[in-house]
Amino acid sequence: MAFINVLEAPYLVQLDGVFDASIAVQQAIDDLVRQGGNGTVYLPGASQPYFWRYPVFVPSNIRVVGDGMTTRLRVAISGDEGRCAFVVGNSREWNRARRDMLVASKIRGTLRNDAFTDIPFQDGRRLEPDDSRIRSRYASIENLFIDFDYTSTRSNSGGYAIQFAHAANCFARNIWIRNATQGIGIGNDVDGSTPGCVETWAENIYVESPNKVSSYYSIGFIANSNRCYIRNGESYDPVAETTEHGSLASIANSNACRLEHIRGHVGRGQTSEGILINNSRACTVDTAHIENARVGIATHFYSDAARGGIINAAHPNLFRNIVVKNSDTMLQLSSKYDLFEHVRGFGNLTDIYFNLNATDNRILDSTSDRIGKSAEIATLSWVLQNNVVGPREGKLATEDTVFHPLHFLMPHSHDGIRAFNHNYMSFNGAINCRIIVPLQVLGIYSLKSFRLYYTFYAGSDAAQSSIVVTIYRRLTFDSNISAPHQVLKSATAGPTGSATQDGMIDLEVNALRASGISKDIIIDIQVNNPVMHSMLKLGRITSYINE
Repeated sequence: MAFINVLEAPYLVQLDGVFDASIAVQQAIDDLVRQGGNGTVYLPGASQPYFWRYPVFVPSNIRVVGDGMTTRLRVAISGDEGRCAFVVGNSREWNRARRDMLVASKIRGTLRNDAFTDIPFQDGRRLEPDDSRIRSRYASIENLFIDFDYTSTRSNSGGYAIQFAHAANCFARNIWIRNATQGIGIGNDVDGSTPGCVETWAENIYVESPNKVSSYYSIGFIANSNRCYIRNGESYDPVAETTEHGSLASIANSNACRLEHIRGHVGRGQTSEGILINNSRACTVDTAHIENARVGIATHFYSDAARGGIINAAHPNLFRNIVVKNSDTMLQLSSKYDLFEHVRGFGNLTDIYFNLNATDNRILDSTSDRIGKSAEIATLSWVLQNNVVGPREGKLATEDTVFHPLHFLMPHSHDGIRAFNHNYMSFNGAINCRIIVPLQVLGIYSLKSFRLYYTFYAGSDAAQSSIVVTIYRRLTFDSNISAPHQVLKSATAGPTGSATQDGMIDLEVNALRASGISKDIIIDIQVNNPVMHSMLKLGRITSYINE
């Protein structure tokens, strides 16, 4: 494998603040390509930075490596002058041919080249490594400090540290970043056509300070991509209140991508989201610690028809091991089919905010009295009926809730039944009936035990009367009560003689909010062949609560 040290001949990069190292580094990369396209370009650490005025394009099988924080690039590139310090691959917006024309003309400007054809928007989520549209494979950038300096540029923001465009099996690792509008970009999300990536990743991304004028995603952004990830990203210097956007990391319009071990103090910028997952499926946010944000974790989606049906109940996004502190809102939910496990909030004004009428069918392993909603949602009861809000992690206590079966009688079962003593359910004859009790309606999201009190009147044995109680958990996002489910407990009670007798069905369930796709817990009570004056009295639900 060929190896080039850019401080050595014939490149002889000078670290004097005037010599444009980006020209020499690109030349070194191009020389490696001419020699067979497999090698390393080395930027040794030094006491002075490498001055950088043009984006450097990294094609297949090329490594660009430094010595960590001592290899510092002083990047004088704004959003109007090429935007990126590095581009791994090629695209319409970040185009190599356009860059070469600008360098040859000794001018600077946008890299956009409309003659280049990107992949269609949304195709990126189906992209595979052997796709002919891939422009860079097995390339990497490692051990660099990328520091944007806008003092000689047209604007004071807009720089991206590393952008992957139509890349497969490429990566960036051990990257320090200062003053960038965006740290890592993997694909993009422009409607029509836009770059996509597959199996491309970044890890150990340390943002010393984001750009305070405009900061899209200070750690990184994955879009229009498949099976990509950003792991171990930090950004502890918060943006200003006047900062445009001002978020840490995001996945948009992608499939099976991941953000792992993301930590930071966000600041109250105009958007100020710790992590946003937008119109994606089968994506994972695993282990995040977010502080001082407008919104800790945000989800969003477009209509299935408008965006190709990308979100899907069979491929939900998963959020787990999340901590959000001292923020306006812990979770802002404007999406569907999201699963949350081990989410904890401390010192937030609102823990869960439902932002759209479509925010249904979600499981949250976090419960709170601080639940908010947008004006589009009529009542919080709608929220609780259309979203599952489970118990927060912590020491579990219990409380009892009494319910009256008469209040949950299925509509077709009313004939032959009357109220006795206001709330007991008394039968006028052999009229079978069914009672369905979704525990969400009672504000209950986990179940320790259930008791049902009843009376079989004289003659019930001859009539073969019975009461069947089944407790089950739905296993689908479908609201149909006949949809697939998991039986947790079941019991049948019948008379033990001909005389009137009182009885109780007692079921120990011990059902916490289970991992996986479960909508809620249902108590199903069926009464078969009751005789006159038999009664269902009341039920007692013992549920887990967080102390």
